[in-house]
Amino acid sequence: MTARLPIVDGDVGNWGVILNDFLEVSHNGDGTLLPAALTQAGGVTSVNTVVPDSSGNVTLTAANVGAGTYSKPAGGIPASDLDFSAQTDLTLGSIAYQKPGSGIPASDLSTSVQTGLTSASTAIQSVNGKTGTSVTLAESDIANLTADLANRVQLGGDLGGTTASPALAKLQGTTVNASTPANGQVLAFNSVSNAWVPSTVSSTTVSDATTSSKGIVQLSGEKPPKAPTPTSRALQASPHHCLSPKVVRVPRHRTLLTLVQDRQ
Repeated sequence: MTARLPIVDGDVGNWGVILNDFLEVSHNGDGTLLPAALTQAGGVTSVNTVVPDSSGNVTLTAANVGAGTYSKPAGGIPASDLDFSAQTDLTLGSIAYQKPGSGIPASDLSTSVQTGLTSASTAIQSVNGKTGTSVTLAESDIANLTADLANRVQLGGDLGGTTASPALAKLQGTTVNASTPANGQVLAFNSVSNAWVPSTVSSTTVSDATTSSKGIVQLSGEKPPKAPTPTSRALQASPHHCLSPKVVRVPRHRTLLTLVQDRQ
């Protein structure tokens, strides 16, 4: 017969027997709970094999605790079972940046980094087919460079050499000799080589005038005085011949006297 509670206004004469049968399902004769009833109700019947005393208390010793092992719950270790520092780290980790599997998008970068990336993406990556952080171009790498330079720099006429180092090749259309001049030389035209060449200037010394040769006569005034009548044995011997002086005006105080023989 299944234990049950007595029915009010019923079970007359059997009320006490029915109630005792119901209580005996989960109680001992002294009123304490049966272990089976406690287990069925979800109560703790022992802790590390130590059963509660008559007051329901469990006393554990170090031997009962063992090595202090932790049994992970079936649903995983909850944050509440971790110490404070571990919980703090978990909190920081939950708000930390998580890199997407496809990489960090530009929108997640700072404004300055995005600006730099934009500048880099639009910067010149190559020049005339040459790439790199440092590009050196040859003349052949620049289209029409030679023609453009020729149109801007003309070497002709008296100018020669190169565009980088022009030189005077002619003077009034006549070639200038390339020889290096010596100290004191001047540029003179040479009809043999038909060119301007370095030349040394020769000097001539003019002596004073004598009765027999042309020369320099020193005068004391602005106008030359009458020259003295020169005499010679030849003239004395021939009275029909005389010398007539011919005066040529030269710079101040100096007169070139030429003696010319007249025949009478």
